[in-house]
Amino acid sequence: MTDDTASQPSTLDRAPGLGTVLEEWGRIGCIGFGGPPTHITLLRALFVQRRKWLSEQEFEDAIAACNLLPGPASTQLAIFTA
Repeated sequence: MTDDTASQPSTLDRAPGLGTVLEEWGRIGCIGFGGPPTHITLLRALFVQRRKWLSEQEFEDAIAACNLLPGPASTQLAIFTA
């Protein structure tokens, strides 16, 4: 059995620059009409599907953690992912 985690880039290797963060979160802020479900869907598309910065499991764990906190979960998820 091989260890696939050794071939995976670390979080630091795939961390975006400030320009990328401003561009992507700005885009979500401009087109994210529809409330928290829309924001979470856009964040999932960005982080899991397009950029692959997080795995599906990491994203689901982040949503679960943000749902435990008071306040809008989509805002807290956006802050967590940034």
